[in-house]
Amino acid sequence: MATGGDGHAGEVRLWDRSGKLRAVLLGHAWDVRALAWSPDGRLLASGSVDGSVRIWEATSGKCVAKYQGTDNVQSLAFSPDGHLLAVGFWAARLLVLEPATGVQRGTREGVNVNQLCWSPDGALLATVGGEGKVVLWNAESLRPVGELPVPDRKADDPKGLRTVAWSPDGKRLAVLSTTEPVVRVYDADRGGLVCTLKGHETAVDDVLWCADGQRLITCGRDDTVRLWDGGSGASLQVFRNPPERLNIWSGARRLAWWREDRLLLVLAQHQVLQLDVVSGRWAASPYRTTDQPVQLAAGRGGAAVAIGANFCWVTVNLPGEHRFRIVGQMPGALRQLAWLADGDRLLAGASASAQGYAVAADRKLGTLIPDIEGGHWLTVGSDGHYRGSEGIERHLVYVALHDDGSLRTYTPAEFTARFGWKNDPERATFLKP
Repeated sequence: MATGGDGHAGEVRLWDRSGKLRAVLLGHAWDVRALAWSPDGRLLASGSVDGSVRIWEATSGKCVAKYQGTDNVQSLAFSPDGHLLAVGFWAARLLVLEPATGVQRGTREGVNVNQLCWSPDGALLATVGGEGKVVLWNAESLRPVGELPVPDRKADDPKGLRTVAWSPDGKRLAVLSTTEPVVRVYDADRGGLVCTLKGHETAVDDVLWCADGQRLITCGRDDTVRLWDGGSGASLQVFRNPPERLNIWSGARRLAWWREDRLLLVLAQHQVLQLDVVSGRWAASPYRTTDQPVQLAAGRGGAAVAIGANFCWVTVNLPGEHRFRIVGQMPGALRQLAWLADGDRLLAGASASAQGYAVAADRKLGTLIPDIEGGHWLTVGSDGHYRGSEGIERHLVYVALHDDGSLRTYTPAEFTARFGWKNDPERATFLKP
């Protein structure tokens, strides 16, 4: 795992599965705001507000390539095969380079980049600008293939377009606008409009392709979920009357496929709903909250949802289970929720820490706090053993609940003297099962 941010100017930190700090990568002059792993996990790209881009070899920590720009790096995205890296700069500039060598493939000035979206085959790159413009680029030459004829955004909508979704075969592109209750589908080769999905009465919040690449699912603020033909734009089915109003406030994805193209997860205001798109039946979650779901992640391991803006509950639903169950909680605003490749472990990242879970075993793994005042870091394993930077003990306090109901605090040395428990750093792990 890699971390950057504002805590340590110019530093990128690499962590292993045990939660041990393996390397501190130095080279950027200022804060690192963008990170991206290559698909095979061998290379890490980092971008800084000093305008520099660096490519690191993950195993050795060696900088294998670098590029120096003149302004803030906003976004980084590896192509699906990992052979190219797209870079979006704050001052309207787009760059594509070879990550292994740092050789530039192309650069374009005057290109506002809020999002970088590679086609599944890596042949095309879609950029979404702050002015609401979507442009398709040839990835090899960075020549514009076409600008999608999306209607101008409204003057009072500074965010412009929000979602761009490639079809699984890369032949079509769905574009969701924040200003209209429609979704437009474009031909990726010619850039022409294929169809417009019309039917929602209010703004559309999310769009998702089916695995067949022919149909799409959308959800809107009119509390409907709709199934469409992506070729003709025909409405195939409308799912109305959900058990609860759909979530219209969260900035997270609202939709996620689970169990192929039949069962859909939909964020509602206080729970996650299940929709069977074959039968049309809604199913409410037995677990509800007074707060709102903020993150949704589905994978072969099951479905995971984080609920709460300032103090998050992480809940999961595994295949064969009929309800969401709580696997843990963590303070802070959740930034990321993702399943690991084994399909069993779940990683939740908040504003100041990251937490791992072994879901099938219903067990909390370790906690990583990468940035503590004074340049310190800390990993705490599931059994309380910890490891961290030199001198971290001075920042730790044990809180003990005594038999008489009182709470007392102890330094690590006092805790060992009082209870006989001694920390073993080698037993402190982060994501190891």
